[in-house]
Amino acid sequence: MLVICVNNVNLPLTIGKMYEVIKTVTIPFSSSRYDDPSGPHLLIKCDNDEFRHIDQSNFRELTIYEKRELKIKELLK
Repeated sequence: MLVICVNNVNLPLTIGKMYEVIKTVTIPFSSSRYDDPSGPHLLIKCDNDEFRHIDQSNFRELTIYEKRELKIKELLK
């Protein structure tokens, strides 16, 4: 799945750049870690070639039009 970065606060990501999701992991809530993030996290290869689990809220999925554009470019190659 491809996603686009919409927020890169303290992350080695570029806003507007597409990233391939390697794996989606759900981190369960724990009362002993109340200040740690929980919920869906995406395993992404960052701009510095490091693999990190990043909160899903930092990304958006591609629209149908963006997916269509990518497919057309792929077919024209």
